[in-house]
Amino acid sequence: MADKALKKQQIINGISTDVFWQIVNTFSGFVAVPIILNYTDSESYGYWLAIISALTYFGMFDFSLGMSLTHAISSVSREKTKKLNQLINTGLVSLVLLGFLILIAGYLVSFFIDNIFNISSVHKYDIILSFRLLVVGLAISLPFNVFSSILVGFNYLSLEKNIKEGVRFVGILFSIILVVSGFGVIGLAIANLFTIVCTG
Repeated sequence: MADKALKKQQIINGISTDVFWQIVNTFSGFVAVPIILNYTDSESYGYWLAIISALTYFGMFDFSLGMSLTHAISSVSREKTKKLNQLINTGLVSLVLLGFLILIAGYLVSFFIDNIFNISSVHKYDIILSFRLLVVGLAISLPFNVFSSILVGFNYLSLEKNIKEGVRFVGILFSIILVVSGFGVIGLAIANLFTIVCTG
């Protein structure tokens, strides 16, 4: 009975946390976009959106390792520490290797990014540097997802959500500060990297 009550409380906490952060970060995004557009030219921001969209799809190719690890952790008793350590270490090593491959591939692609997206010479340096920072963020986000899998696997859903979305909110604020300070799209890439590192 106590176990059912605990699970019910976890579900309620998870849903309320999710709703709260959805509202906060959606509103923050609506506020941030006009400010960002005001301090960056629309062409640079257009390139930024195209690149980040492409890399988001690229980041989905983790062969479902993160999801599989979460499921595996949740199915093993916490008392079986040796088994859990083996699962976590295997997942971490696999995702580090995958992240390293993405880092190499992304760096090589960055030499052709101006031709792929028809980037003008005026914006070339900023976009290439932003792309490389985004690739670094994508590469390190994969092994960092192991820690998220551990929390979710142990049913700390609201804690995982609070960390992830709370840092995302700080990242939005940081991106506004950097853009207003004159960093342009590079500031957005730095804020993205900051968010990924702090979340991890």
